[in-house]
Amino acid sequence: MSWRRMGAAVMLLLVGCGPESGEPIVAAEAERCVLPTEGAMVPPPRAMVLGEGTPEAFVPYTDGQTVSLRLGFQGGYMLTPRVRVAALKGDGDSACWQVDLNNEMALDWVGPGLVAQLLFERHGDAFYSGVMNNLINYDKQQLQGQPLTMDVTTSGIDIDETFSVSVILK
Repeated sequence: MSWRRMGAAVMLLLVGCGPESGEPIVAAEAERCVLPTEGAMVPPPRAMVLGEGTPEAFVPYTDGQTVSLRLGFQGGYMLTPRVRVAALKGDGDSACWQVDLNNEMALDWVGPGLVAQLLFERHGDAFYSGVMNNLINYDKQQLQGQPLTMDVTTSGIDIDETFSVSVILK
């Protein structure tokens, strides 16, 4: 097979892996940053939750809540959560924190979650991460109605918080 034909075949495969008609398209991923290491302190407690929506319309996940899967890249089904962290007196307009998100469910294969250093931006009295594309699995029928537990830890020089929530996939 010539290089030209091989290139055309690869392009067809890549183009053919997009969202199905009528399915929601995944938002752009959260902005990455470099985690500061100097000035570490014993972090004060901060309220933290995992949820979805814009900072202005953020809805925290609650245990037992039904959450809609989104068709993402390369045909994988995912959730698109973000982290909300309470701001403290003296905090600036943004922060760089590490997010460690782990998925747990009773399937042969489930996406492992992610570990990333993310830029959090302040909106009012809280910081919000960008959207995280949390790949769960490629088989939507296998996922529907199944419980998923997400454990998230946010850490940095001025934060060390953990939050866990169990949702039902739809």
